[in-house]
Amino acid sequence: MESRRGKGVKDATIRRELTDIKAILNWAAKRRPPLLLFNPIRDYVKPAENDLASLQPPTDEEVG
Repeated sequence: MESRRGKGVKDATIRRELTDIKAILNWAAKRRPPLLLFNPIRDYVKPAENDLASLQPPTDEEVG
């Protein structure tokens, strides 16, 4: 898969990065005092491993 970052980024790397981003945002929302009011992607479901070619960033409406 070729991403906007360039050639050579594997699907597994993208899935791991999505997991990392979600974990960071969860941490920021649960921290006391919170750094975020809520995790804007808490309900975002990662695409299946074979479905990353159609991965699109969330729209403004999906983010909230």
